[in-house]
Amino acid sequence: MTQLQKAMLKDIQEGENDGLGMGYSEFDGAGLTPIEKGVLGSLIAAGYVYNSFEGQEGCEPMYCTTHKAPRLID
Repeated sequence: MTQLQKAMLKDIQEGENDGLGMGYSEFDGAGLTPIEKGVLGSLIAAGYVYNSFEGQEGCEPMYCTTHKAPRLID
Protein backbone atom coordinates (compact mmCIF):
# COMPACT_ATOMS: atom_id res chain seq x y z
CA MET A 1 0.00 0.00 0.00
CA THR A 2 1.37 3.40 -0.98
CA GLN A 3 1.67 6.37 1.35
CA LEU A 4 -1.10 8.15 -0.61
CA GLN A 5 -3.40 5.14 -0.17
CA LYS A 6 -2.62 4.97 3.55
CA ALA A 7 -3.30 8.69 3.98
CA MET A 8 -6.65 8.50 2.19
CA LEU A 9 -7.67 5.32 3.99
CA LYS A 10 -6.88 7.02 7.30
CA ASP A 11 -8.98 10.07 6.29
CA ILE A 12 -11.91 7.81 5.43
CA GLN A 13 -11.57 5.88 8.69
CA GLU A 14 -11.48 9.12 10.67
CA GLY A 15 -14.72 10.13 8.92
CA GLU A 16 -16.29 6.86 10.07
CA ASN A 17 -15.10 7.26 13.64
CA ASP A 18 -18.23 8.93 14.98
CA GLY A 19 -20.05 5.98 16.49
CA LEU A 20 -22.87 5.70 13.93
CA GLY A 21 -21.61 2.37 12.72
CA MET A 22 -20.98 0.52 9.50
CA GLY A 23 -21.96 2.22 6.27
CA TYR A 24 -21.59 5.81 7.48
CA SER A 25 -18.73 8.20 6.77
CA GLU A 26 -18.10 11.91 6.45
CA PHE A 27 -15.85 11.23 3.43
CA ASP A 28 -17.76 12.00 0.24
CA GLY A 29 -14.86 12.40 -2.17
CA ALA A 30 -15.83 15.96 -3.06
CA GLY A 31 -13.03 18.25 -4.19
CA LEU A 32 -10.50 15.51 -4.86
CA THR A 33 -7.68 16.17 -7.30
CA PRO A 34 -7.26 13.81 -10.26
CA ILE A 35 -4.45 12.03 -8.39
CA GLU A 36 -6.64 11.63 -5.29
CA LYS A 37 -9.48 10.28 -7.44
CA GLY A 38 -7.04 7.68 -8.75
CA VAL A 39 -6.03 6.75 -5.21
CA LEU A 40 -9.69 6.39 -4.21
CA GLY A 41 -10.31 4.24 -7.28
CA SER A 42 -7.37 2.01 -6.38
CA LEU A 43 -8.72 1.57 -2.82
CA ILE A 44 -12.12 0.62 -4.23
CA ALA A 45 -10.52 -1.81 -6.71
CA ALA A 46 -8.52 -3.42 -3.88
CA GLY A 47 -11.73 -3.97 -1.90
CA TYR A 48 -10.75 -1.63 0.94
CA VAL A 49 -13.37 1.06 0.27
CA TYR A 50 -16.91 1.15 -1.09
CA ASN A 51 -19.59 3.75 -1.76
CA SER A 52 -22.35 2.92 0.72
CA PHE A 53 -24.87 4.90 -1.36
CA GLU A 54 -24.03 3.20 -4.67
CA GLY A 55 -27.20 2.47 -6.60
CA GLN A 56 -29.33 4.85 -4.55
CA GLU A 57 -30.73 7.53 -6.80
CA GLY A 58 -30.21 11.14 -5.78
CA CYS A 59 -27.65 10.40 -3.06
CA GLU A 60 -24.15 11.83 -2.91
CA PRO A 61 -21.34 9.27 -2.55
CA MET A 62 -20.36 8.19 0.95
CA TYR A 63 -17.12 6.22 1.00
CA CYS A 64 -16.61 3.72 3.80
CA THR A 65 -14.01 1.08 4.55
CA THR A 66 -14.57 -2.66 4.39
CA HIS A 67 -13.46 -5.28 6.88
CA LYS A 68 -10.63 -6.10 4.47
CA ALA A 69 -9.05 -2.64 4.97
CA PRO A 70 -6.20 -2.41 7.47
CA ARG A 71 -7.20 -0.33 10.50
CA LEU A 72 -4.98 2.75 10.61
CA ILE A 73 -6.57 4.58 13.54
CA ASP A 74 -7.52 3.49 17.05
